[in-house]
Amino acid sequence: MQDQHQETADAARPARPPAPDSNLSHQNVVVTVPPLEKTVFVTWQEFHEYLNEYQQRTFQIYSVRTGTPVSTRNKRIKERYTKRGLAVPPRELLPEEMGTYSKAVVCTHAGRPRSRATGVRARQPSRAINCPAQINLVLRRDYTSGKCFVYVNSHTTRHNHALSDGQYRRHPSIRRVTDPGVLRTVHTLQKANVEPSKILKYVREHTDKEVKMKDVHNLLASFRKSPPEAPPNTAPTETSAVPTVAVQTQPSTQTSAVSERPGFSIRSASRPPAAPAREVPTQYGKFLAAFNVGKEIAELMAEMDPERFAQCFAELRMFLRIIESGRVPVVTTREAFGHVQNNVMTGVPNTPIPQQSFQLATPNTGPPSSSSGPTEDNGEATNSLISPSQPYSSSQ
Repeated sequence: MQDQHQETADAARPARPPAPDSNLSHQNVVVTVPPLEKTVFVTWQEFHEYLNEYQQRTFQIYSVRTGTPVSTRNKRIKERYTKRGLAVPPRELLPEEMGTYSKAVVCTHAGRPRSRATGVRARQPSRAINCPAQINLVLRRDYTSGKCFVYVNSHTTRHNHALSDGQYRRHPSIRRVTDPGVLRTVHTLQKANVEPSKILKYVREHTDKEVKMKDVHNLLASFRKSPPEAPPNTAPTETSAVPTVAVQTQPSTQTSAVSERPGFSIRSASRPPAAPAREVPTQYGKFLAAFNVGKEIAELMAEMDPERFAQCFAELRMFLRIIESGRVPVVTTREAFGHVQNNVMTGVPNTPIPQQSFQLATPNTGPPSSSSGPTEDNGEATNSLISPSQPYSSSQ
């Protein structure tokens, strides 16, 4: 009796629908893309550069499926003429420096789906869904000019899947980070034992890639095998250091060199004694310290009124010039505020700005000169570090 009730319940239960086949689900989808506007290329590199631009414009992703080298093609032609007992005409052979004779570039969803299941997750979708989109290219000689060009033999523009900007940007090959500067910084962060989550945040802020955490892990793993290439050596050589020595011994040469920057002059007084030796900071330490200071300055200046912002911005520009030149300029207060009113803040009313008194951050132990130290006749104060003696107040 119990078996009869069980059979009745099984018959009344609706049948489970079959699992969707990734191959069948794309048979009714047809998306046609614009054909290639350019079909003749001088080199293979020119074709791939054009293909990258074409992919970004149409949200397609292609990969090279097959390729035949020029050497293989020339070898077959030589064997064919040898069997006939004939000499190979020179124009029948293609230049082997071109590398490749023919290529088949297919969509990333081309090919038959192959099951990679091991029994635990047996119904995983496959990227290969028999997409017919394909570009066939061949290297041929133009007998009129005698030169070889890459020609597009055929181009199938139909896809059996949807195309969108989101799918394009989320593809693994598009998510790959290629910026050399970002790669070097990531390698520096890796050597400083920075957490991958912070590295992921840095990469997302400095690139337009939709990078995932697994992309960061793959990137760090690749750096353990082969670190990124170092940037070109920009350290000053002996030849570039000669003008610095000439500036100290020849004042006339110094004046002509500094004339390109009006309002700046090299201080002729002796430099203060060298500071005691300190521990050399790492590249990441210098980067992080400068980044944090710049962020705090930006947050403070964003809340300032226009006049105070103009003054601070002018001083920041001066500090930037100090860092770029590696020298200590001497700037007067009047020159600083004149630079603010005339050159820096475009759109801010050119109203007189109350001047502040400036003082040296480190007293000058050398003999007094006309180019350093405060002056008493005109009220101006010259300053090497441009540090205000008191906080700015709008009531001054």
